Amino acid sequence: MYDSLGIDPAHSSDAFRRLDRDGDGSLSYAEFRTAIVEFYLSDDQNAPGNWLLGPPR
Repeated sequence: MYDSLGIDPAHSSDAFRRLDRDGDGSLSYAEFRTAIVEFYLSDDQNAPGNWLLGPPR
C-alpha cells in the first residue's frame, strides 16, 4: 500500500509498526479498520491510526 502511495519507506516502516498492534507482521482487517477510524476521527495525535499515511503533519 505504501509503495503504491509513494510514501517514503523510512516513514512507512514506522507507520506499519504502529498499525500492527499485535506485532504479527501483518495488518488484520480489525487493525486496518481501527486505523481508518482513528485517522478520520481521533483527536489524539499519537493514535496509531494517525500514522496511516506516514507521520502526522
